[in-house]
Amino acid sequence: MNPCKKCWGTGVQLDHAKLGREARVHRLQAKLKLSEKARAMGISESQLCLLEAGKRGWSEGLFRKAMQ
Repeated sequence: MNPCKKCWGTGVQLDHAKLGREARVHRLQAKLKLSEKARAMGISESQLCLLEAGKRGWSEGLFRKAMQ
């Protein structure tokens, strides 16, 4: 069975806005532009912008890539 996309299998709904803020802070501390990080993650700049703003839900895989 696949884990829930809203909770990544934890049973607790995740705060995707908080995850977005954490990912943005991590990117800025690494001194990376949005375009650079999006390219490294294999997604578009607009998708990363929406994720960081909390307007889209993170997948576990994308969040891991964002924090690398």
